Order: sequence, then structure tokens, then C-alpha cells
Amino acid sequence: MAAKEKTKEVKETKVEDNVEVITDVKVAHKSHEKKSKQKDYTHLLIAGVAIVVLIAAIIFVISIYGSCRFSFEVEGVKYCSDLYTPTEFFEMFRQEKAIFISPRMTENAADPFLVNAMNLWLVVLNANGINTTQLIRVDNPAGTMAYCYTNLGDFNVSQQMPLEECNKILGDKNNVFVFIDKSSSNEAFLSNKRIEIRYASSAEAGKVNFSVIKQAFPNAQRVIDIINEKIYGVNAGS
Repeated sequence: MAAKEKTKEVKETKVEDNVEVITDVKVAHKSHEKKSKQKDYTHLLIAGVAIVVLIAAIIFVISIYGSCRFSFEVEGVKYCSDLYTPTEFFEMFRQEKAIFISPRMTENAADPFLVNAMNLWLVVLNANGINTTQLIRVDNPAGTMAYCYTNLGDFNVSQQMPLEECNKILGDKNNVFVFIDKSSSNEAFLSNKRIEIRYASSAEAGKVNFSVIKQAFPNAQRVIDIINEKIYGVNAGS
């Protein structure tokens, strides 16, 4: 009788052992499924981040170039045009007989860097036989254009022009302009008879403008070198 009971106990232990083994297998299986799901989630997360980065990059490019048909970058300046390739535009630009140089300044706060950028255009354009006229757009402290200053095409003249008359010149589609404005980045927009140059900081105004000038006039550097030689020569002889 005792032997039978012992046998029964052994059998029960074996059954319990089997249950324990089976239970362990189920737990291991569930753990594997959990890790697999975590791995899939990680892959999806990485893919999602990559898509967000790609969309952000596309938005950034669009914000810079907009819907420009032609765009390129030279010396840190981004060029954009819907109408012309840069070569086409600058070839036409060099054929113009008269051009307005129009920087934008704040009243009673003339920026010497901006003045220098304007003068670079005046020197190179005149050296290439193009008549130039200053048309400085002047903002009041609120940031609204109040009037213009112009030299009427004569370096010995400087006079204030009423806003109405200034806007009439600005709105004339036959006039050719170089606009110089401060912005968040260094850019040049080329449109019909107009170059809109935007510089990110005052210290970069001259560099950005001269970069554009060199694209328009290959002899620009030589012109500036000659002017500097004359200035330094006069100073040395005085």
C-alpha cells in the first residue's frame, strides 16, 4: 500500500514539473513577442523622425527659394528668379543705360556699411558707362517709408523727395532698380528690370552686394582696384 502511494506522489510531481515547464515556455514566448513589438515600434519611430526631418528640409528649401524656377548659390548668396537664368538676366542688365540704386535706411540712422554697399554699385555702374541715380528709401522709426533722398543722377546733389513722387518712380515698370534691404539671409531676387538684394547683417552688406556686382560685371574687381590705387596714391603723395 505504501509503495502505491509513493508511486502516486511521484506521478503527481512529474505532472507538476510538466506544468511548470510548459508555463516557462509560454512566458518566454510572450517575452519574445513583446521584444518584437518594441523593435517594430522603434523602427516606426525612427522612420517617423526621418520623415519629419525630410519635410522640414523641404519646407526650409521652399522658404528660401520659394517657387523660383531658377536658383543657385554663389559665395553664400542665394539667387532666385522665376523669369531668367542668371546668365540671361545679367546680360540684359549690362545693356541698360540708366539704373536706380535704392537702399532702404531708417531716418536719422544712416548705416555706413549700407552706404558703402550703395557706393560700390555707383562706382562700378559708372565705370561701365551706365547712368546711376540714388533713390534712398527712408523709413520713419515705426518702419514705414516716409520719403526718399535722391541725387537726381548728380553726385553733387542731395535732396529730399516727397513720398508720393518717390512712389511714382518706384512704381514705373520702365525704370531699372537695384534694391538693397536688410533681411534674415543673404539673397538676390532677379525679376524684370529689378534686382532685390537682401543682406542678413550690416557687416555683410558690402560683401553681399559686391558678390552680386561681380556676377553682373566681370570687371568689377579691377574697377575697385583702380579706384583704391588712385585713392591710396593721392594719400601717399599728400
